[in-house]
Amino acid sequence: MNTNQFLPSSAAELVELLHLLPHPEGGFFLETFRSGSLPMSSKGQTNFNVDQKHDLVTTNGRSHCRPDGENRRNCLTSIYWVPTVNSPKQPLVCNESDHVHYYQGGLPMKYTQYDLAKQSTETVILGPDLRRGHLLQYAVKGGNWKCAELMVEQHHDNDTLNNTIDADYSIISEAVGPGFDFYDFHFVSPHELDQQPDEMRQQLKPFLQASLQMAEIEQHYHDEHVQQTKTKERL
Repeated sequence: MNTNQFLPSSAAELVELLHLLPHPEGGFFLETFRSGSLPMSSKGQTNFNVDQKHDLVTTNGRSHCRPDGENRRNCLTSIYWVPTVNSPKQPLVCNESDHVHYYQGGLPMKYTQYDLAKQSTETVILGPDLRRGHLLQYAVKGGNWKCAELMVEQHHDNDTLNNTIDADYSIISEAVGPGFDFYDFHFVSPHELDQQPDEMRQQLKPFLQASLQMAEIEQHYHDEHVQQTKTKERL
């Protein structure tokens, strides 16, 4: 049974249909909503040229995050995020805002959230098989670390999930509030991970990824060469 019969089976077709771009963290994405703003126009940063009363919220303790010292953020943002078989991982990252992830089709994703205060992890699967404990949505608290991996080949009893889902990707939507700003976000560093208990280090180490500078992040929005190169690598 194809549980995604109305979605394309190939990531390449999905990328074309949804006009997705390579994401700085891996896979593909498209910002679909930013309060008061044309999506994608602010390149993953807060757009202050909006209705000051309805589209911006004042945060506490974030003035150090942005070079301009601004602690206002757009109220809400949302994206499509599409990891692929050739780009299957969400690296270990931290964002100051709460995230809610919504499974919308394709292969399941295994998410791990690390609570720094409790020094404990929680792992869930976003996917279609509710009878086997899959979830359709999952929240990550702001300030916690998260990472994820596409479940390319996972066996349930004698069945292979790949045989029931005709896709080489997963499509996840993410809602972020206060709205996403790359200055509120960072890749977790090896030094940060080294401060954690050994069991946590071993579990999370495979998801470490080198940090990107803001200029490198912005290239994913406007540099056609970077977009074309990353697209070929990930499809």
